Amino acid sequence: MVYGCEAWSQKKDDDIRIEAAEMWFYRRILRVKWTDKRTNESVLKELKTERTLLNLINARKLKYVGHALRNHRTSLMKIVCEGRLDGRRRKGRSPMSLLNNLTTACG
Repeated sequence: MVYGCEAWSQKKDDDIRIEAAEMWFYRRILRVKWTDKRTNESVLKELKTERTLLNLINARKLKYVGHALRNHRTSLMKIVCEGRLDGRRRKGRSPMSLLNNLTTACG
């Protein structure tokens, strides 16, 4: 589920899908059918856990950025953080960058 998550640029819709997938995993562990009227809170309470997948993804992103910043031989972090490419920008809203995701994750 988290393979390559260090390079993801997440939007709010992606966060919702990740949380939904996490709850689906928990429901599969308990063998709760989708037709059963169970709240997410009751499933989490029965497993004695809470949602942790988004926190894990954000922690892995921060670890990756720290690793890339310490590498002085390449300009990898500069490319990743700035996200600048040659050419013209498309119309519309600018895409989410890794730096934007990290600032929202850290507060």
